[in-house]
Amino acid sequence: MATLAYETVCSMPKSAGSGDADKQTALIVHGLLGSGRNWRTFSRMLANEAASTSGRPWKMVMVDQRNHGASSEVKGFHPPHSIQASAGDLLQLVQTKLSGRTPDLLVGHSLGGKTVLELLRQLQESGQHVPKQVWVLDSPLGETNGINGQHSDTDRVINEILAIPLPVPSREWLYSYMTERGYSTAIQQWLGSNLIGTRGGFKWAFDISGAAAMFSSYKCLDCYSLLQDPLPGVEVHVVRAANSDRWSKRELQQLHEMEEPSEQPKVKLRTHVLPRAGHWLHVDNAQGLLELIASSLPGLQKQ
Repeated sequence: MATLAYETVCSMPKSAGSGDADKQTALIVHGLLGSGRNWRTFSRMLANEAASTSGRPWKMVMVDQRNHGASSEVKGFHPPHSIQASAGDLLQLVQTKLSGRTPDLLVGHSLGGKTVLELLRQLQESGQHVPKQVWVLDSPLGETNGINGQHSDTDRVINEILAIPLPVPSREWLYSYMTERGYSTAIQQWLGSNLIGTRGGFKWAFDISGAAAMFSSYKCLDCYSLLQDPLPGVEVHVVRAANSDRWSKRELQQLHEMEEPSEQPKVKLRTHVLPRAGHWLHVDNAQGLLELIASSLPGLQKQ
């Protein structure tokens, strides 16, 4: 079976022992058309803070999902390219490269948010240990296909990329091309950061056809059914960026209802709003996000 590409960041207090067996582990999963490298800086900050807070060594594992980053060059990730398949890739990575030990912490951004929730479901279904905390970052949990047209901009970008002939001559050519079509400087720079050099120019650091299929799966997947079932010892934290445009009124109402007390056992759900941040919240307000996650880390020691 194919294995996802990944890299790690570790932080070890002087008082801690050595060896992976002593480390607590976090799995960091990027969003659509991203890669693990997008999270290097934040992962290093989180590892240092986690080690300082807990007094134990921490390892952050930043993966490249199928069709993204270095994993897009790995043979063996066959269709269907779905959130379920992507979560299965993570499960296989845990079993083969992380000594079979379930990470203590799962963090997923955007597309990666539903991927880590689906991984949680697969772990539970297979009778394996489940992580103690799951953080879903600016990723609506319900079906978002066509809700208020909220993802039309993302669909438009995907269709635009599909139409761009390869190789791309230069980043300047790409910026000019996207400017003519009315895209913001932020989107242009984001796409430019996903270009890698190749013979005759540049290519994308992702497989756009496979990534588009994953996004279609993301839009159609409703994760609320998972949260209706009891998951003892698991906390799910949902972070909404204050300036994000990804959340419909219906979605916000569903989140509110999930947090209300009920006679039916549910997963322990906590919602947060991160100020001064748009969808790329780990860039817009990295310190705020760090403080938010770090404040929950003592809870990992108590479970």
